[in-house]
Amino acid sequence: MCDFSFYFEKGDFVLEATHKVKKSSGTFVCQNKMNSILFPINFTARDYDIFFTICWYAKQMGYSENRGFIEMPYSEIARFYDLNLNKTRFNDEVKNFRSKVIGRDGTAIYRSVEITDDDEITTVGVFFTEIQTYRNRQILKFKVNPLGLDILFSSLKFMKINMYDFVSIRGKFAKTLYRLLVQYENSKPDDNGFKCVKFNRSEFENLMAVPEYYKSTNIDSRVIEPSLKELNENYFKKLIFKKEFSKNDDKKIAGYSFKFILK
Repeated sequence: MCDFSFYFEKGDFVLEATHKVKKSSGTFVCQNKMNSILFPINFTARDYDIFFTICWYAKQMGYSENRGFIEMPYSEIARFYDLNLNKTRFNDEVKNFRSKVIGRDGTAIYRSVEITDDDEITTVGVFFTEIQTYRNRQILKFKVNPLGLDILFSSLKFMKINMYDFVSIRGKFAKTLYRLLVQYENSKPDDNGFKCVKFNRSEFENLMAVPEYYKSTNIDSRVIEPSLKELNENYFKKLIFKKEFSKNDDKKIAGYSFKFILK
């Protein structure tokens, strides 16, 4: 199935047919390693929507087409949004997104550490290697790093995200917390049916892309509390949060723990 677009280029009238992905349930499956990606601090909720919709689209197109550029119509980037999207504003948001994930304004970085018998191997790489945006033609072209391809297409230790739910989450920190918890959906529950997850403080704050200047009170009021409120209202049957304190200093936050039951 194709989308047809019409535009003028150097005085000539051009008819262009673009491959269109078939209607999908919106389920996005990828490795849990996706949650090891460090996103720019200045990422907005819309940036997260665009990033994960692009990843969803890459999966729909299949592995063989990810070896070079993938061409994605803007209509597919907006697939999971409501119908009242402002097109002019959206064009600017796509352009700003490109600058944040691969450009002078920042990047989406994949980082991993592997411990072997005789060494410690640290790997760092960008998720996208190249992105092109076409404002008039309303398309985006992108290439994914081989590390990114492994995250998208490997079936080991995977998580599943409903893109309609993800895009409907308003807060950018709520989106990230949702991802971090959903990866434990298949873990063994406790006696009360809760899945239990613990993060040390530095790990949690890095994964949540919390600004370095945030104090613990800021993290409570701007990151955790609004995220819990939104997720508890619409996406979890029950979501409970608790601070973990240092054994040597009962005032020093050592980590964060969550207990949840998904809807």
